[in-house]
Amino acid sequence: MKRGLLTLIGVLIFTFTFFTSTLHAQQGKMNFLLDELKVARTDTTRVRVYNELSAAYRNADIRKSYTYAQRALVIADKNNLQKGRADALNNISVVFLRQGKYDTSLVYQEEALAIREKLDDQKGISISYNVIALLEVQKGNYANALSFHLKALKIRERIGDKKGMAVSYNNIGNVYVAQKQYDLSIENYEKALKINQEINDEGQQATCLGNIGNSYMLKKNFVFATDYISRSLALAEKLSDKYTSTNNLINLGNTYKEQKKYPLAFDYLNKGMENAKEMNNQEAQAEVMQIMAEIYLVQGNLDKTIELAVQSLTIATQVLNKERILNNSKILYQAYKQKQDVVKALFYHEKYASIKDSIARQTNDNIYAELEARFRIGQNEELVKEQRKEMDLMRQLKLVDEEQKKRQKYMDIGVGIIVILLLTFAGLTYRNYLQRQQHTNRLVGLNHELRLQKEEILNQRDLIEVQNHELKESNSQISKSIQAALYIQQGVLPNKQKMESMLGQEHFVVYHPRNVVSGDFYWLGQLDNKVVVAMADCTGHGVPGAFMSIIGSTLLDRIVRLKKIADPAQILTNLDEELKIILRKEGSQSDNGMDMGIIMFEKNDIDWQKVTFAGAKISLRFISKGTKEIEQIQPVNRSVGFATKRHKPFVNHEIFLEKGSQIYLSSDGYADQDNFQQERLGTARFVNLLAEYSHLSMHVQKSHLEDNLRIYQGKALQRDDILVMGLKLS
Repeated sequence: MKRGLLTLIGVLIFTFTFFTSTLHAQQGKMNFLLDELKVARTDTTRVRVYNELSAAYRNADIRKSYTYAQRALVIADKNNLQKGRADALNNISVVFLRQGKYDTSLVYQEEALAIREKLDDQKGISISYNVIALLEVQKGNYANALSFHLKALKIRERIGDKKGMAVSYNNIGNVYVAQKQYDLSIENYEKALKINQEINDEGQQATCLGNIGNSYMLKKNFVFATDYISRSLALAEKLSDKYTSTNNLINLGNTYKEQKKYPLAFDYLNKGMENAKEMNNQEAQAEVMQIMAEIYLVQGNLDKTIELAVQSLTIATQVLNKERILNNSKILYQAYKQKQDVVKALFYHEKYASIKDSIARQTNDNIYAELEARFRIGQNEELVKEQRKEMDLMRQLKLVDEEQKKRQKYMDIGVGIIVILLLTFAGLTYRNYLQRQQHTNRLVGLNHELRLQKEEILNQRDLIEVQNHELKESNSQISKSIQAALYIQQGVLPNKQKMESMLGQEHFVVYHPRNVVSGDFYWLGQLDNKVVVAMADCTGHGVPGAFMSIIGSTLLDRIVRLKKIADPAQILTNLDEELKIILRKEGSQSDNGMDMGIIMFEKNDIDWQKVTFAGAKISLRFISKGTKEIEQIQPVNRSVGFATKRHKPFVNHEIFLEKGSQIYLSSDGYADQDNFQQERLGTARFVNLLAEYSHLSMHVQKSHLEDNLRIYQGKALQRDDILVMGLKLS
């Protein structure tokens, strides 16, 4: 009995020691790199260590991973270290991939690949191929994804990179999952797992176990699925791998959802959502919200279904995840159908059908099978298949050759008949030769005239081609200029982080330029504890309006931040004076200026908040907490910046609102939009929409406003720039 007890204690001590050492292995590597960084004497060493730190923190802390990659990039650019720059660009690309920002990720990865190809860095090239393939999967381009994965695998086999080979097999399995070929996905995952066990890479073992479990879940084999995913989760948590842990929590939630064990499903999904938010992984958040929406739909909770599906659809649309757009559109169609909302049900059904057709056109299983078969041409089974294909092809070519011979025989007979007919026609023509001789001179003259006309037509065609080429070049230059203006304007507008830090989470901006760039703009500033919010509608739209918006933003920065003015009426007065000086309008008439509304409120901890507003042709609308009634403060009937002899002073309006009240500013673009029958949406209808959606969260209000605008507009052209801002006092 004592001997058995001692044996048990020994096993427990060994298990605990092994677990503790593994848990700290990754942290130990990070600490080693940080120590190495402290004593690094050359910039080359610093760049390498920063890049290795970025990769090490990739699954544990995505923000630190991005910070270290940026530091590596700055030093590499300063010292022209091309390999270090490529590695840093790759690390930044992977960070954006993890966050679901696929277009941004692709820009960084393509630049990294170009550098690695120039350096002939084969291992680096295979890594870039791998990341590009992952991006292609997210966009639904599965044929391209598989092609890039196979290119990466071929390089890794050639250079003996076992770890890279395991990654490639794992990612090929992911492509087959997307194509619903689960047996093939499991086969590739098991190959990756075997290699990772050989090289003792526990992190990748956790990834492979989770992927195998997910494939079994999709095959409805829930016993195997739960076993594999649970093993992967335990290993990932032991390694502090938040990324893999998050995926496993979501997959377990999905597995229990498929078994209709909804309490267990919600438990794992909520844990997965906490991890996803901590890592700022929008794609994972969208997946959790989609699965929860599916559960609420089955349970009949339609309002919760719509709320979650709309949020998931918004993220999926931003990152261009077609599969998730498809699933959420289907959920919303079914929910609105049950609510008997025919218009919205039809809208989401059409969206679902459109995305489904798009995905179907990209799916070509034969291409994938051929690509992998040719890549593994060394395997006997694949050689036999290839030989059979070639034999089939030879038989087809033989049949085609026989068919061509038959056609040639019939063609010869046809040619003979035509020759006989031509000889007969020639004989008849000869009889009339004398009669036609007298018309010869006339025909010669006509032929000469035709040649002149032909030459003129050819000259005109060449001229048109030259003009067309010049027009295309001109259009290309204009498009590039407008795109550059768009980047500049987007850089001037407040970013998401600034909006959230000053206004909190409960706010929205509906922003739709008419012609790429906009004459409408919004601005945020802070002076001590006072927050200033401005929204403006400049003269014109497109590039002229955009220039005015940039001037307006710059002047607001100068007035609030440099002159230390936070009073809305004083800001409008100063802005009016500055604009007239810049545009040289004093003493002359001008059609350039802007309408503007400015709000100033102070951050405090009391339940009531003082709001100061001044407007130049833009009203303030608000809804007090606990009501649905829209109230309005009228602006001064005067724009900013126009050269005019009228000088109505700008006036402040002070109101006290309870926290939870809602405030709205808007240009006239939303209300002035026409439908296909050229009927304006109108201010009254716009105000009614604000009141109707006021009980919802700001995020959902934005979605409903955009949906209503899209449905009302239909195929009609957008008349003006559209800007609507809403925020809830907190």
